[in-house]
Amino acid sequence: MSQDPEQWIHDILRADTSVLLIPPRLNKDDVDVPQPPTQGVYVGLFSSGTLSDHPNVHWILREKLLLNAKMSAQAFQIHADDRLLILASPWHVAGLSWRLMGLQLGVHTELYTPYKAALPQYADRLSRFSYTHVLTTPLILRTLMVLATWQVEVIICGGAPFDKSDFNLLPGHCASLINAYGQTECGGLISLKRLASDQWIREDQTQCVGHPPEAIRIRCMGTQDSPGPIYVQSPTAIIEGWTDTGDHGYLDDKGDLFIFKRKKDGIFTTGGK
Repeated sequence: MSQDPEQWIHDILRADTSVLLIPPRLNKDDVDVPQPPTQGVYVGLFSSGTLSDHPNVHWILREKLLLNAKMSAQAFQIHADDRLLILASPWHVAGLSWRLMGLQLGVHTELYTPYKAALPQYADRLSRFSYTHVLTTPLILRTLMVLATWQVEVIICGGAPFDKSDFNLLPGHCASLINAYGQTECGGLISLKRLASDQWIREDQTQCVGHPPEAIRIRCMGTQDSPGPIYVQSPTAIIEGWTDTGDHGYLDDKGDLFIFKRKKDGIFTTGGK
């Protein structure tokens, strides 16, 4: 495949055999990659947070990725005249799903891998060009907000927890925030919470990732005092039935999902494995 991440997306759509997206700093021979299923076209993606430890590859049916992208566009309320700037790696499910979302709608979309050295360049683009949405992780967003003055309508974030201090910077950069929760094993988006940038929030609300799209179901018997395992049933998940996310949290009386920690390592996260 091409070394251009943008070209990867088009290669995936044209492929008639399964495709593995390898991050540039990894060699395929250094990664233990399971064989994809033989029926259908699958895309091999890396779970977020595993690249520096033990790279973990999941094969997802291309049709499921396209379906999750469509569900995401509806949940995010993306329109044909929007302009999207995506700062996310295409070998992770969020970056790929967000870019597919833009292609499906014919929306102006730019995808860049958010290498640290290039962040000043992206902040400059935000200050000079008119985008309606920025889609990235809280860590990248945090850096962009202090590097330059810029304004968009909506910031969409996922893949890591927000700090309360992040919310204090939002009013100068967007009208609203979508805090999204997703996971590779579920094919992308699981749930989301939309907040006005000037909305006052409690400390625990930084852990809120809202409601799932209509086609997705969440099961969690935990409480605020005793978070429990989170299970997801989604038409875009790798497996049929209920997926154990490995995350712990609870559902409040409004049905909003709050995430506190991962079962695997006991740390808080609002992102995938």
